[in-house]
Amino acid sequence: MDIYARRFDANGLATMSEFRVNDSANASANPAVATAADGSVLFSWSGKDSKLLNNGWDVYARPFTFPSSLSYIQGVERRVNTQLYGDQFAPRVSALGTNYLVVWTSIGQDGSGAGIYGQFLNPDGTSVGDEVRVNSTTLGAQQEPALAADGAGRVLAVWTSPSYSPSRNDLFAQIFAGGDFVSPLPTTSYGAPSYVGDAPAKIDSASRKIIPGPYIEPPTLGYPGTLSSSGPGVPAANAFALAAGTYNGLFYEAAGVSPASAGYFRAKTTAGKGYSAALTLGGTSYSLSGSFDDLGNSGTRIIPRGSLPPLVVNFREDLSGGDQIHGEISSAGWVAVILADRQVFNQTTNKTPLAGKYTWAFAGAGNGSSSPAGSGFGTAAVDAAGAVSWSVTLPDGTKPSALKSPTALSKSGVWPVYATFGGGSVIGWIQIKGDAQAQNGGVAGDLICFKAASAQAASYKAGYTNEVSVTGATYVRPLTGAAQLHLSGAGLSSAVDSSIQFSGSSAPIRGAALKAFSLRTDGSFTGSLASPNLTFYGVLLEGGTGAGFFINTNKQSGPVNVNQP
Repeated sequence: MDIYARRFDANGLATMSEFRVNDSANASANPAVATAADGSVLFSWSGKDSKLLNNGWDVYARPFTFPSSLSYIQGVERRVNTQLYGDQFAPRVSALGTNYLVVWTSIGQDGSGAGIYGQFLNPDGTSVGDEVRVNSTTLGAQQEPALAADGAGRVLAVWTSPSYSPSRNDLFAQIFAGGDFVSPLPTTSYGAPSYVGDAPAKIDSASRKIIPGPYIEPPTLGYPGTLSSSGPGVPAANAFALAAGTYNGLFYEAAGVSPASAGYFRAKTTAGKGYSAALTLGGTSYSLSGSFDDLGNSGTRIIPRGSLPPLVVNFREDLSGGDQIHGEISSAGWVAVILADRQVFNQTTNKTPLAGKYTWAFAGAGNGSSSPAGSGFGTAAVDAAGAVSWSVTLPDGTKPSALKSPTALSKSGVWPVYATFGGGSVIGWIQIKGDAQAQNGGVAGDLICFKAASAQAASYKAGYTNEVSVTGATYVRPLTGAAQLHLSGAGLSSAVDSSIQFSGSSAPIRGAALKAFSLRTDGSFTGSLASPNLTFYGVLLEGGTGAGFFINTNKQSGPVNVNQP
């Protein structure tokens, strides 16, 4: 495979025959090209090393000049990337005057699945300075870059990241500029756009015309496990005995989760058809008890709430081996769906293979000023019976209080997350996967973080609603060796980098920029800088990486990352 090019005039007519761009015999693909201010061009492409197979794909570049519309002068072909191991591929190139910036996707170089790296080039294709990492956050994969220059010395790099879950992708960006750059235009600040979802268009009642969106779509939650469905007919004689146990789960509106109608559900059922249940809504717990009918139906139960509208509850125990409870909770103006899983594991005859310690993190999904920009994080401990003790910290420093009783894993490794704090709550599902099912490092899930607007709040007084994705893994203390701590954003005049030396079971040795650094046994860490004076928090994740946040003097949060080569 080779790269060929052809020059055309402004009318789309070819001015010369096609010519070969690459000079080597390597297989070549993914071409990109940019035109400099003087009319010269730089081609960049992916090349597969045919001699050193461990190198995989590399990024190459070659400049061309055109003395006339019928001729060209080719420069020297050069490899752009300095990292050789693994794959560096699919470059994009943009001109900065007569210089260039080339960016590409690199597998594993930043300690995650993939990262975006770049190199500034002179007009002749030689390097300007060292190779740079474009993405600041290394949690999850960063891939598919694009570039655009503004003609005034700045270039914008944009790329996708699966937001730490395989179910979606988001866009991220960085702006690069020379140290002597002066903007020719006043700086414009843009607010975040409204999220346009699948809500239907409205129809004006008078004109009968369709009124297009956008409309704000409320956040939704999907259950990551398998939903059971009761079989037809009369249950077996021992069905209630087989289904007896403790169930843990959530309830929320399927069309859009709201803290006013979402909470935690817990029930205990017996072989004699009895049940006792408790539900937590807005920090208040309500209980009920009774007996199922012969088909496992609880019957309709009404729970008074004083001056508030009563709750109407009904649910059904799956008697066909599904190990779940399904039902509904409703009140004035809303109907929420109940889903709870039975705790099938125990300490003696059915120990879970997923017992252990886990750490996980999620991006704050904000820009730092109107919503947290760092990474929230959590820790979890699972015992042999599948009981899960966990904690979570939001990226604005809020520590919601989880239920006092530990929750439990389902048979597919799913556990419900629900915690509240003054003015907000966190709700969602997290799934722990074994080695045979490993995805995203073993832990994945989706959470919704609600914070109500409050003039008395220490930060983010306007409140926020963030729908975030979780990634994590079994916690293993980092290997002995050096790691790099990186803080950026949230008003820092420049990024802060510091070294950390991990050394087995002893306390980490901190770099000169750190005033303190402490790593706890559950994988969470905290530390502080001397200059600027701030404190940061986070967890260590699989592969020697870590994520967290810091809070600046304006009570805004920024991202913290740890990378261990």
